[in-house]
Formats: sequence, C-alpha cells, structure tokens
Amino acid sequence: MDHCRGLAAFLKDSPHLAARVCSLFVTLNVEIFTLLATMELPNLRYIHIGAGEADIMDDGVAELVQAAVARPSIRHLRMTDMGFFSDVLATILRSNGHLQGLHFGRCAAIHDQLTNVSERSQRAMITHLSVARCSPSLAKLLKDPGLPLDFSKLVYANVLNSATTHLSEFLGAVRESVKWLTFGPDDVNDEVDDLGDLDADSAIYRSIEPMRFPAVTRLTLNVWSSKSIAESLPIFSGLPPQNYIQDITYVVMGRVSRGPTWDRAKALAAAFDPGFAALPLPALERVEIRFSAALDVEDQVSMYREAFPLLNARELLFFSSY
Repeated sequence: MDHCRGLAAFLKDSPHLAARVCSLFVTLNVEIFTLLATMELPNLRYIHIGAGEADIMDDGVAELVQAAVARPSIRHLRMTDMGFFSDVLATILRSNGHLQGLHFGRCAAIHDQLTNVSERSQRAMITHLSVARCSPSLAKLLKDPGLPLDFSKLVYANVLNSATTHLSEFLGAVRESVKWLTFGPDDVNDEVDDLGDLDADSAIYRSIEPMRFPAVTRLTLNVWSSKSIAESLPIFSGLPPQNYIQDITYVVMGRVSRGPTWDRAKALAAAFDPGFAALPLPALERVEIRFSAALDVEDQVSMYREAFPLLNARELLFFSSY
C-alpha cells in the first residue's frame, strides 16, 4: 500500500502526468479503491479490475467499484476472476452510460431476473464485448433486458472458451453488426496430446455458427495445433458466396508435439490447403498463423510454407508470434 500511496501523491503533485494515464489495472482492495477515489485521472479510459483481498460482495465494496467505473472518461471495463450477483453488476454498469467496451475473464454471475430498464433510461452502447473462459451464468445474464446495456451496434465479440446455449442465443440477436469475431475450443485436459483428438472444437463451432455473421470481416480462431487448423474447414460450411471476410487468424495455443512426427503434422496441414483454397472468399487479404513463444517458430513456419503451397502462391500467408 505504501507504493500506492506514493504513486497517488506523486500524481497529485504532477497533474500533467496524471492527465496522461489512460489505462489502469487494480486489484480488488478497499484501501486501493478508497485511494483511487481521491485521484484526478481526467483521461482514464480503460480500467481493469482483478480479484484481490476483498470480495465484490462484501459490504461497501461494490459501491467503491461503482464510484471508480462511474468516472465520465471511462470507456472500457474489464473484470477478471470474479463472481457477483446480477443486480450488483447491473448497478455498477448503470453508473456509466458511456461505456463502449465490456470484458469479462473467468467470471460467474448468480443470476436473478433483473428489473427491466426503462426505455428512457440511458443504456451504454457496447461495441466491444469479451466473454473469455466464463461461467454459462454470465452468458445468461447478457440476455437479461434489465441489464443497462445496448448491444445493437456490437462490432467486436470475443467468446473464447465460453460457448453455451445461452451465449449462442445472445449472439443470434446481435450477429448482424459484428465485424470481428474471436472464438476457440474449450479447455482440455493437459494430458491430451496437442495433435490428439479434440472433438470439442466442432461443438464450439456449431454453437457459435460463425458463418451466420453477415458483416464479419475478421475471424480469429484460437486452436490447439496444426490438427485443429486442418479440422477447422467445417466452420466455413454454409459460407455465402458474397461475404466480406478479409482477415483470418489462427492463434495456435498448443505445445510442441510430444510424440507424433513432423511428417504427420505436415500431412494434416497439407489436407487443409486445397479445401481452404476452394472456399468462396472474394475479399480475403491474409491468413495469419500466430504461434506461442513456447513453440519452435522456425520449424512451424517452414512446415506451413511447405504445406500450404496454394495460399503461398496467392501471397496470403503470414506468420507472427506472441
């Protein structure tokens, strides 16, 4: 806490620096949020609240969070590793009608039907939404008309590891406006080989139905391995001839193979190339494959360049690491 107090005092004496603070990560701590309430941060646009010593359900904690979120400059709110009653979250969100981005990571909600928001009440127009590795209860809450949010102009949707019936229903109501969709398979047991059988992928794809987003220009797929890339072709089933997809990114989250040979991996990737090349993607400009730093990037790039001659010939293939 001494460091926090020192930083607060420093920023109070340096308003020109305080004015340059646009992003802040804070853990849920009563003293920190009490201190935050005294700080002048006129251009703070992004606040990330993570789990800490306090619980958002403790007496007075939700009010402190609400005061922080209510800052008129805040546009994006991220909450991670939290559980909350739906009415508590609704009250926090109701404090800021200017929110544009709402991001949840590993969160859950105890859902009771909320009182419907008056049509005259200001609803925050959410354009960016992330629901990553969250409980199905949170997806259910997003459908509640009592939540003071308007998703009619949603542009970015990240539903990584969160596909459920409730989320599918929610996406079905907002799919017309989404331009960038990010999704991926559910978590699997660490003992499963990264080139093993990951049937969960297809279930996730069926739940989200990514080809039913008519305005999408960017797709980001988090996959476990080259096998998952090769098996992703079914998600393009039903792709309309007239579509606007310009950018497809595969983020490979898996580890270096612990058993299967590179020849097998190359064969799996090679099976993907002709099928993908035949897809009606008139606006496609790039297919990017991103690798974890834990993988041997040079070997991966070499493999895919060899396995994807058609994509290479069209100069669509790009690589990066994270």
